[in-house]
Amino acid sequence: MPIRIKPYAIRLYLAVVVVFLINKFALRPFVLAHDFPVWAQVFVLSVPNTCEAVIGTLNLAGILLAAKRYLPPRLASVSDAALGVLATGLAAGYVLPQELKLHNLGGRNVYDPFDLIASIVGLVVIGLVVVRWGVLEEVPEGQGGAAAR
Repeated sequence: MPIRIKPYAIRLYLAVVVVFLINKFALRPFVLAHDFPVWAQVFVLSVPNTCEAVIGTLNLAGILLAAKRYLPPRLASVSDAALGVLATGLAAGYVLPQELKLHNLGGRNVYDPFDLIASIVGLVVIGLVVVRWGVLEEVPEGQGGAAAR
């Protein structure tokens, strides 16, 4: 049985990618090239961090929830909310050390407290969204996944 992603999750994912691209290729260069207030510069420089947190958490939540559907029954007993919290924790385990310059796996990173705040905001918001609304459509009982085995 195919895995169905909730429509809101698809729209949110695509919206965040669009925001990231608009910010990177249009908004940020424009704001930095002109005499905008400091808060606007901080905003356009920190938006990618929020986007990274949201996209990473959605990807991890989808992977974990898909694994729940196709792996042994022991994982099937874990709640979707718990897997949402785990996905957020795993994303935080990558994003926050990167912002603190403990690793440079994401490329040339510069420590900036505003980037750290933007990442935390993104993680908290998407963590709450994933726990509250989930990412995958419900599989009716007896129609595939670990529950049908």
